[in-house]
Amino acid sequence: HAVHALLARTRFQHLSGCRGPLDFVECPALLFEEFAWDGRVLGRWATHRRTGERLSPATARRLAASRRLFAAYDAATQLLYARADLALHRGPPGSPEEVEA
Repeated sequence: HAVHALLARTRFQHLSGCRGPLDFVECPALLFEEFAWDGRVLGRWATHRRTGERLSPATARRLAASRRLFAAYDAATQLLYARADLALHRGPPGSPEEVEA
């Protein structure tokens, strides 16, 4: 989000940064994140904090691949959050606000 705010140039301030529709705001952040984690790109910007040595291509590919290690767990966690949200915010049984699960 910070990169989006820094790089955004628009005549319409009310459509820039976090003031626009949520999907429009999230898109640049997701694209930048995916781009930065690509193994070919990661090795270009990731450096050792003391020596300044760049990340080797093999290490960059392994690091990028490790992001998918817990994808199923992350998805299950999001489903748990969704169930909790529905349980907390649906109306009483029989009401129009009740959500069928």
